[in-house]
Amino acid sequence: MNNQTLIQSLSNNLQPVKPTLSPNLIALIWLSAAVAALAIAANFLWPVRGDLWQLITHNVRFTIELINVVAAIVMLTLAAFRSAVPGENSATPARWGGLLTLTWLAQYAVGIWLPTAEDRTPPSEFMCWVFIISYALLFFIPAMITCLRLYPLAPKRTGFYCSLAAGLIPTAYMHIACAYSISHIFSAHILPLAVLALAATAVFAVLYRRKQRKKIDR
Repeated sequence: MNNQTLIQSLSNNLQPVKPTLSPNLIALIWLSAAVAALAIAANFLWPVRGDLWQLITHNVRFTIELINVVAAIVMLTLAAFRSAVPGENSATPARWGGLLTLTWLAQYAVGIWLPTAEDRTPPSEFMCWVFIISYALLFFIPAMITCLRLYPLAPKRTGFYCSLAAGLIPTAYMHIACAYSISHIFSAHILPLAVLALAATAVFAVLYRRKQRKKIDR
């Protein structure tokens, strides 16, 4: 049996693989929809700070922190959807996303000794947890469904990128809407983000395994 005959025999009755949208386009659509939904809904539920414009225009560190976390969200979003498509380069945006996230956290650590903005009385931590977790899940679920319908070769990694990007969006919003108190930020903004990222990653991995088992059973 020559090579051509072998290839033909192996490819008989194979279903054609449907082409996928560009992961960059999927990332753009998801991120645009998430930001738009948050901007519309949160404007009624939790408006931004009254002194936001003054902080952005007169406080360089506050603005850098905001740009930093927005850039991290963009990179992690690209990493999430690219990692669900074999052959796409997800390592570069993942490295940048991780570096930007660590830099963003480091700026808050510095804020323990050198606060970026005036320390105000924070609202209820419970309300911040509810806000961040609920919005993060709202964004994570469609991202998870989309990635599961693609071909993630490293499901835990894809799930982590998805959950971190989804969680950072409402966390970043709290940067411009909630009181700037470092202890409150760590306990009511960053901690729920970490809990969500770990839990959602585990859920993504479990659902991926179930999907693979169903394919094998067929």
